[in-house]
Amino acid sequence: MTHADNANRLPVFWVILGLIIFASVTFPAGLIAHAGPTDATFIACGPIPADGRLYIEPHDLVLNWLPPEVVPAPIDYYEVRLDEDPDVVQNPALEPDFSDTVAVDPAPSTLVPDELARDTIYYWKVDTVLTDSTVLTGDLWSFTTEPIDIPGIVINYSSDPPTQYCMSPSLIILPDGSYLANHEYGGPWGSGHPKETLMFLSEDQGRSWRYISTVYDQYWSSTFYHNGTLYLMGIDGKGGYPSVTIRRSDDLGFTWTEALDEDTGLLLSGDERYHTGPVPVAIHNGRIFRGMEDRADPGEWGYHFRAFVMSAPVDADLLKASNWIMTPPMSHDEWQWTGTGWLEGNVVVDPDGELLNILRVSSAIPSLGTVDTAAVMHISDDGVESSFDPENDFIDMPGGGVKFVIRYDEETGLYWTLSNQQSHPYAMRNHLVLCSSPDLRNWTNHKTVLYHWDIVFHAWQYVDWRIDGDDMVFVSRTAYPMGGGVMPHGYHDANFFTFHRIENFRDVLNPIDDDTTDDDTVTDDDTVIDDDTTPDDDDTVDDDVVDDDVADDDVTDDDDVIDDDVADDDDDDDDDDDGCGCQV
Repeated sequence: MTHADNANRLPVFWVILGLIIFASVTFPAGLIAHAGPTDATFIACGPIPADGRLYIEPHDLVLNWLPPEVVPAPIDYYEVRLDEDPDVVQNPALEPDFSDTVAVDPAPSTLVPDELARDTIYYWKVDTVLTDSTVLTGDLWSFTTEPIDIPGIVINYSSDPPTQYCMSPSLIILPDGSYLANHEYGGPWGSGHPKETLMFLSEDQGRSWRYISTVYDQYWSSTFYHNGTLYLMGIDGKGGYPSVTIRRSDDLGFTWTEALDEDTGLLLSGDERYHTGPVPVAIHNGRIFRGMEDRADPGEWGYHFRAFVMSAPVDADLLKASNWIMTPPMSHDEWQWTGTGWLEGNVVVDPDGELLNILRVSSAIPSLGTVDTAAVMHISDDGVESSFDPENDFIDMPGGGVKFVIRYDEETGLYWTLSNQQSHPYAMRNHLVLCSSPDLRNWTNHKTVLYHWDIVFHAWQYVDWRIDGDDMVFVSRTAYPMGGGVMPHGYHDANFFTFHRIENFRDVLNPIDDDTTDDDTVTDDDTVIDDDTTPDDDDTVDDDVVDDDVADDDVTDDDDVIDDDVADDDDDDDDDDDGCGCQV
């Protein structure tokens, strides 16, 4: 190689070095993983559905994308092409199944094609046409439609149902009207799943979702918006002794602070092995309150929980541990009281202005719960003391033995919840009902929202919900068949993270007929529920969803169905902090 050859290569070296330096300055390493695509800035990017996504609802599908970040001239319009054949999509001389010209505004640009076929791979791309007639040819993307009708909109799913479970659903409506939902993955004991929370954003009222960030070392967490800031509060994932942590996001969920010490969100160190679920916060007497538990009592799952409430001044820095106080942890007396333990409390203010912590009451069979029973713990206004009267503070509540979320609706003056009623008919988590109460003690079951007669492979559980105008929207940890004979590991071990909407939910207070209050995403099973008997004929349910041989054979007739290897709660609800832990 001559000196001239080296001289010719020198500029190339400096160009490459300059590009590397530019990229490192423009896209800091800590942000790239959170903000989505950063390498497709010259063409349309950020497809929704995401490239390669499965389980896309074929009805009323919305296609979304992000505009190019760098263009040589203003964008005039977009050309969208969709077809089952990728060659047709990429060849402008051929006519695809769906095509459209889409205006630049309003953003993000969308297209709603006609109904698509089930269990089908579709290919699509978006070309960007500039005002100078330049065409920026987009990448080829793909998605696969649902093989069967899965209730709701699938936000995320398990890629390996026997070992990867969708856990801890949480939902919030942001100030701009968009929805932010989060969950984590868990698995069997010893599976070693990372403790991290996945964030998904919807800017079209839940019709489509895109992944936006991962919050590492954080799980069993829920979001809340306070004083103009978004927070995520739950448990950290470091080591075997989980601590209570809180994170802050200044960009509505794309990036999050790290809880490193008592000044940055580490609120309680893990000596007592803390536990929680996605539960709401309450504002009362100038303080913000949230329910928690530790696992300091002896015994197995359920027995070892001690319930308490944390609080801080509403105008305090919530990332500083010194601003938080807690009530003394209260044990559940399983020898004298109803149930074997309590957990996942909802802090709410009752009509008389008293602060209460409404707790799920568990039983010796973890996922069954003490059927339809909850507990009412009294919290002092200053967040220092708590009390409980076992003679008067156990209440009848549909689904009180499984996690639930209670929120107050100012329009009706009622407290509402979506819960897993487990009696009339007998059920596990396959029966989701809409309930309300005027006083937090007397509850009315207004309607069945989701139901399937099979208790082994169907569940809508750990539901978190919000009110959006006249509707109630919610996310669910959902166990449901995946098509092609693929089943969830069990009802407890959910394989889907789903979104649902109950239109005009308040109409249940003055129903005209069932059709006015039914959730449009599911089949109306009210005739089954009201009969006081479990249907024997599959024709009353969805024959195409569950094979008769799966749900009608001796597997589900055996009393051991709860404790067998198909849906063995004890394997997951252990004291160890790997796997899905004690989220039942």
